[in-house]
Amino acid sequence: EFRQDKLTSGYFVNGLSQPFYGDHQRNVNSLYFQDDWKYELNSIWKLNLVPAVRLDNYPEASIGSQFSPKIGINLSHDEIWRGSVRGNVGKVYRAPTYNDLYWPEDSFTKGNPNLRPEKGLTYDFGFIVQFKAVGSWSVESTYFASMLEDLILWAPGAVKWMPTNIAKAKTTGIESKVVWHVFDSFLNLQASYTNMSAKDDGNDPTTSGKYLIYRPKDQYNLGLNLSYGIGSFNIFYNFVGKRFHDAQNTIELSSYSLINANIGVSPKIFGVNLNLRLEGNNLGNKEIQITQGTPIPGREIRFSVGLAGSITGLN
Repeated sequence: EFRQDKLTSGYFVNGLSQPFYGDHQRNVNSLYFQDDWKYELNSIWKLNLVPAVRLDNYPEASIGSQFSPKIGINLSHDEIWRGSVRGNVGKVYRAPTYNDLYWPEDSFTKGNPNLRPEKGLTYDFGFIVQFKAVGSWSVESTYFASMLEDLILWAPGAVKWMPTNIAKAKTTGIESKVVWHVFDSFLNLQASYTNMSAKDDGNDPTTSGKYLIYRPKDQYNLGLNLSYGIGSFNIFYNFVGKRFHDAQNTIELSSYSLINANIGVSPKIFGVNLNLRLEGNNLGNKEIQITQGTPIPGREIRFSVGLAGSITGLN
């Protein structure tokens, strides 16, 4: 794989171009290999191992070459009930993007050309089970964790939002989901819950052990879908728990919940699928700030029309 990033920046004073961040170019050369080893333990149980390695070479001396090995495992069962136990572990890294480095400074934000790449280890393991009992069910849960060094995090500084490196950060959590289909999928219900702990794991006494900004501990979602013929109805409830605006955890934003819904019909006219949808967002008309100082709109009603089809018979 080869990727090239280019940045040309400047501004005009009295009609003359002046340098801003200058011109930059990044050529990234990468090699990637992945295999899939399959073993049939018996007629019911199967084992998959997926080893992978990736090598990325960056021109910047501060990034250089990065080697990222990873392995995944999946033990699956297929008989009266279907399911699998699965897991992944691997090294990860993320180079700062040109937006991170050179975001043009304005009254609210600016980039940080001194960023270092973030590196670390991530792993997850979990299960999924599918079975039939008064309809069909899918139940899954995954534990995930990451230990990162030099995490790149956009956060409010002394004056403006800008990205900085967090010396060490540790994130752990559990994500679970249940889906129920009944009456030949006329009615679908789904519920998901995420519990997460994302903390600064560095040595700075003012932030060590504090929660990373805008990483809520609790989130859950509920959804209901009704579909019959060309019509459908969906309603969603989303809850996001409390989170912090600053690295010292002195400014806490309240939890919030949203209810969104939509009704759609998709008739076929002259071989073309016509998609009509009426949406209602934030139906409770709540005053919510997902990010401090930037409230989302109140109740919002949208109507959209879409066409989907294909042209055939042309030579």
